[in-house]
Amino acid sequence: MREWVAWKTRCLVPVPDSLSDADVAMLAAAGGIIWLWFKDRRVLTLLVLPIAFALVAAMLNRFPFSGRLILFTVPLAILLIAAGVQALVNALKPSQWLV
Repeated sequence: MREWVAWKTRCLVPVPDSLSDADVAMLAAAGGIIWLWFKDRRVLTLLVLPIAFALVAAMLNRFPFSGRLILFTVPLAILLIAAGVQALVNALKPSQWLV
């Protein structure tokens, strides 16, 4: 199933073979952050602030930023990736909404 999703994604968006799936996800999340910066900074703050607080607490040795304790970042990352995909769709076809 994973290979099929990766193949379909690569068919829709041409990606060089040197990029892995994680690289594509990071690019989409970065695009989502930039898109949300211009679109709605409140939503961006709600998505990024919990991760930033956890990172600051980890630097202060107050919160372990590893293992199961950082699973709360997964839905936030998925939403940032979805925002990046939505930004790409808006750039190609401005009238359609995916998210």
